[in-house]
Amino acid sequence: MELQGKKVEFEVKGKRLQKTVRVFLGGDYQFLCTNFGHGGASSTSFCLFCKALLVNKADCPADLEILWGEGETVRTLGDLMATYGVKPVFPIGPEMTVPLPLHIMLGLVMDYGDMFREEVRVSLLSLFVGIELKTTPH
Repeated sequence: MELQGKKVEFEVKGKRLQKTVRVFLGGDYQFLCTNFGHGGASSTSFCLFCKALLVNKADCPADLEILWGEGETVRTLGDLMATYGVKPVFPIGPEMTVPLPLHIMLGLVMDYGDMFREEVRVSLLSLFVGIELKTTPH
């Protein structure tokens, strides 16, 4: 049964109301990418919601030249299906998806925490042992 856009009528305190159903898909990034057949954050098309492309798969989205291509930059359900050749399990377009902020924030905090710990480790080795190590660029 298709719910998206369906008109429903109900009664609240004797008053008859009509509303339109809007279904949103929510989940962490891995679930959303799996649903749409998207390659995920490590693919050259790293964003589920826009058509940004990495020039090279080894590039980092933080310091890259993004190729936007022609026309509209926001992905649609039809665009995802045409690009990846996969029919989503839940056919709700990316414009109607809600990534969970908790998962995004948690991932960022964990990554920055790891980078901070590495910087402290390298600094302490240099200060107390005299070993000069190069940190890996992030």
